Parts: sequence; structure tokens; C-alpha cells
Amino acid sequence: MRRWEEHQRTLECQASAAEIDATWNPERRQALQEGLVATGLSYAPTTAQKVMPWLDAQAQAWSEARVEACMDARVRDQWDEETLDRSLGCLDERRMELQSLVDELTAADATTVQKAVGAAAGLESVARCRDEAALKIMVPPPPEQRETVREVRNALVRVGTMERTGHYEQGLEEAREVLVRAEAVGWRPLMAEARLWVGSLQDRMGAYAEAEVTLEDAYFEAAGGVAPTVAFGAARQLLYLVGYKLARHDDGRRWGRHAEAALMLVDDGEGLRRARLLNNLAGVHYATGAYEDAKALHERALAIKEKALGPDHPDVASSLNNLAAVHQATGAYEDAKALHERALAIREKALGPDHPDVAASLDN
Repeated sequence: MRRWEEHQRTLECQASAAEIDATWNPERRQALQEGLVATGLSYAPTTAQKVMPWLDAQAQAWSEARVEACMDARVRDQWDEETLDRSLGCLDERRMELQSLVDELTAADATTVQKAVGAAAGLESVARCRDEAALKIMVPPPPEQRETVREVRNALVRVGTMERTGHYEQGLEEAREVLVRAEAVGWRPLMAEARLWVGSLQDRMGAYAEAEVTLEDAYFEAAGGVAPTVAFGAARQLLYLVGYKLARHDDGRRWGRHAEAALMLVDDGEGLRRARLLNNLAGVHYATGAYEDAKALHERALAIKEKALGPDHPDVASSLNNLAAVHQATGAYEDAKALHERALAIREKALGPDHPDVAASLDN
């Protein structure tokens, strides 16, 4: 009897893999390809071809994580219901991100096509949804607010998609509307997250003074363990905004220390959050002429990305470009050229030969 029940629960867990099918399936794949190609851009067909493996991989990883979470709780008895509930909440957010991006790519314009592969490659990994340490530090909403919070978070996911696909003005407008909704809910982690998106998009729009105020508000709303991931994100962005873009280098470095402190409360998994922090801190050092410090930080960030993402990821190309810029500044032109050539090769493979980012690498 017990073996039969265990078999039935296993079958139920395996069946849960299909929950992603409504988000990513052959029909949606075809519609997305047609949407990209319909823009008429010369490199749109190649972009459609290049973006598919990233979306396939995310959907596959989601299915596997969904099955394993169910197995851990219902078959292996390794997880309690609270851990499973947090994992499913995390997976729900990853699914919403994938769905939002697929929707946006299907209704693509020229800006979307240019950003498409980077947006797909940059989708948040589902690994955190299987990481018990990461799940333990997640802050769940009060039960009575759970569905409302989910609805607002879904709207924030769309805001994030707007930013990743380059639609900053529309994203900022929607982010401000979502912030009003979050404030009406009154749950601090949600308000902090909404402020972070508003500040990030203000930064993207070049409204640096407004972005600084909003990101500070997001940081202090999230600090003290209220929303550690948001606190880190706000401090990391302030490091670059204040220290590099606004050239207040000492203030920027202080925000770097805040980011370091916040990162201690975040499960960083593969280390990619630290890589982004190192990248931003290197930018401040570069701006002050401390090229050796900038070089060392960019090398550390590059090593993390290569290990976590693989040597052919578009984000690795970005780090190679940053490192090359430091070499150029010191007159090490042959070293810079070699790094730019590596970045070019990655971009040609990931994006196709006619993509604007490839043109940028050729210009470098």
C-alpha cells in the first residue's frame, strides 16, 4: 500500500512539470518568431534563432525544479510544507518572468529585438528556488495579503521586462503606478521592491538626482533584514550612480560598503551578485584613475561570470569589454585588443554577425 501511494505521488510530481507548458509551447514559440521577424530588421531572423535556446533552457530548468521540489516534499520527505510553499512561490515568480518576456518579444519593436537575447540570457536562474538556504531567508507576505502581493509582484515583473527590453519610459510610468499599489498594500518588502524599480528606471532615463533619492528610499525601506535582496540591489546601484555617474567617488564607495553588508544577508549562490558589485566598484576606481584596482576587480568579476555562466555568455563579453577599457587607459593596447577580440567572438556567436552589439565590439 505504501509503495503504491509513493508511486502515485511520484506520478503527480512528474506531471507538475507540464505547468510551464501554457507559458512556453510550440505555438508561443512560433508566434514569438513571427513577432520578431515582423519588425523587418535585417538581424531579426537571426535574433529569433539565437533567443530560442535561452527560453528553452529556462523552461526546462523550471520543469525540473518544479518536479524536484514536489519530490523533496511529497516523496522523499526532505522538505516540510513551508519550504515547499516558498519554493513554489519562487518558481511562480520565475514563471511570470518567462511569460512576461515571451509576451514582450512576441509584440516586438526595434528596441526589443536589439535587447532580446540579452534579456533572455539574463532571466533569473531557478536554482534559488531549489536552494534551502535561499528559501529560508525569503520573507513571505502575511497570509491575508498573499494574493494581493502576488498580483502586484506580477505587475513588477512586467516592469522588469520593460527595463530589460529597453522600454525605459513606459517602464517608469508603469513602475510608478505599481508603487502606488504597493503603498496601498503596505507591506514593506513589496514597497521597497517597487521603489527599487522606479529608481532603476529613473537612472536609465538619466534622471540621476531623482533616482538617487528613490534608491535611497528603497534601501532604507529594505534594510535591517526586511528585504535583503532589495537592499543589496539598491546599494549596488547607488554605488555606480553616485560614485561613477555623479562623480562623488567617496560617497559611491560608501554605498559599496552598504552593498557588501547587505550581501552578507543574501544567499548569492553562484556569486553573480558579487560579480555585479565588483563591476560597479571597478567603475568608480576607473573614474578616479586607480586603474590597477579597477583591473583587479574586473578580473574577479570576469572569473565569477565565466564559472557561473560559461565562457560564451553575453554577460561575459560585457566584462571583457570593461577589462579591455582599463587596459586601454593604461596604454596596454595589445592586451586590450585581445580582450576585445574575445568579446567580439562571443557576441558574434550569441547574437549573430549583424547585431548592433557586434558593431560596438568591432568599433572597440
